[in-house]
Amino acid sequence: MDTTNPKLINTPLYSELIINYLQYYLGSDRGFSDDQIVEELTKCVDTILQKFGGHPITQRFALKFLQLGFKEIGQEELLQHIDQTYKTQIVEFTSDTKEQSDFEKRMAGYATLKAGNLSPAATFTSPEGSSFDLKDIKNKYTVLAFWASWCPSCEEQMPLVETYAKAHTDVTVVAVSLDEDKDEFISAIKNYPSLTHSCDYTAWNSKIVEAYYIHASPTFIVLDDQQRIVGKYSSWEAAEQEL
Repeated sequence: MDTTNPKLINTPLYSELIINYLQYYLGSDRGFSDDQIVEELTKCVDTILQKFGGHPITQRFALKFLQLGFKEIGQEELLQHIDQTYKTQIVEFTSDTKEQSDFEKRMAGYATLKAGNLSPAATFTSPEGSSFDLKDIKNKYTVLAFWASWCPSCEEQMPLVETYAKAHTDVTVVAVSLDEDKDEFISAIKNYPSLTHSCDYTAWNSKIVEAYYIHASPTFIVLDDQQRIVGKYSSWEAAEQEL
């Protein structure tokens, strides 16, 4: 298919072509690890943008389509790859003020959460309403797990986190909830007694969410014993490999 024809942008042909090309690695029954999925999807992204790069209008379409798609499904590793690798093109193509602001925030987040950086300061709110600081946690590793009781992906991931935390006392997992309903939050955390829980009931407006540039749930941020950033991950499987 000709991927350099601007007239085809208003048809479903290009979007279907991209989705079909990515679908093999987006399927949940292929047996790939999370790392393999990210690695192969990264290659796919680069191939797509190369194929659509013969015309600025089709290239812009492919960039926007991929950015929006990976943002919606919470694949932040892929979104970061696109943002950082194709920064020049994105800046050139972005004229909308909100899009520009969102892009600048994401780039600031990548810089803040770069591996080796000291983690941002954070104050948590316990289920009982008391406060505790990140700096007061002393352990080999600290994991900040951003989740919510209403999040289907979290329902799959958080039991794995609980199992790990129960067996590894040298790792402190602070589960930062995006819940707004106190009753739902209190009920949900009964399933995760090995985690240290926090919720201020402000959801995406939480200062911690803003400080750590959280755009999707679940998101896992691994810190070392000096509370420096090890990495930011969209799956527990990827985060656990760093512990």
